[in-house]
Amino acid sequence: MRRKIENDLEICERAKKEIELKMELMDKERDKESNTTQELKEQVKKLTEQNNQQADVITDLRQHVTELNVRKYTIALPAQKHI
Repeated sequence: MRRKIENDLEICERAKKEIELKMELMDKERDKESNTTQELKEQVKKLTEQNNQQADVITDLRQHVTELNVRKYTIALPAQKHI
């Protein structure tokens, strides 16, 4: 009877260690996922900033093209009157 109890106790100890190891692995995996999520958030933030800067440049270029077109037609109109 004592031998069976000792065996059961040993089995429980091994199971406990196995569970602790699995919990450590799960914690490491969770930390890894958390770090990956944080890195992805930072990348999204950087890409959003770049996208906003590019959108500003495009807006400025469109405005400049519009101004050039206005000048072109403003110059062309008086020239057409003389024809």
